[in-house]
Amino acid sequence: MPTINLIHDQRKAYRQRLKTSRMWFVAFLGAAVSTGGLTAMLLFGSIALTGEAKNLQSKAEELKPYREVIEQSERAFSQLSPRLTTLTTARTDTERWTRILEHMSYVIPTNTWITGVRSVPNSDEDAPVEVALTGMSGQQESVGEFMLRLQTLSDIANVRLRYTEEKKTQFGEGLEFQIVCDVPNFNESNKETKNDSTRS
Repeated sequence: MPTINLIHDQRKAYRQRLKTSRMWFVAFLGAAVSTGGLTAMLLFGSIALTGEAKNLQSKAEELKPYREVIEQSERAFSQLSPRLTTLTTARTDTERWTRILEHMSYVIPTNTWITGVRSVPNSDEDAPVEVALTGMSGQQESVGEFMLRLQTLSDIANVRLRYTEEKKTQFGEGLEFQIVCDVPNFNESNKETKNDSTRS
């Protein structure tokens, strides 16, 4: 009858269980170490973020007076902006009318003079302003020459003769005339300038 070595089988099974237990223990130990390391990293990261947040908050408190000054300046600028626009428009219009009057004084022929200047604003804000020039001249040719010279100024357009008639004055007989021209509106001129810039 053959002999069965039960002790050998038991030892072999015991060693197998011991090996498996060690493997599970090593795996558990590795997981515990990894979890601990990750927890430590998260903890240190949280501490660093908290410190950075406090630092940023401190800097924000330091910059608060400057931010308030900037906000006050922006409010003041928004309040003054309409006035600034009005003053800029008024200055531009004044410069334009100065150019027109200076040009008229330079190009008016001899024996011709202006006796009156009248502007008629249009109800439409974008429409040009009509300017009527009334004057006296010694001859019809001088009136035509004056009209041609006025057309060389870019600030006025549509120069036309309304009437001429002989008139007696204290200095003798002369030719009264009225020349009408259009002065483009400042806003309309700005629109055209912007459109030209956009096209280019």
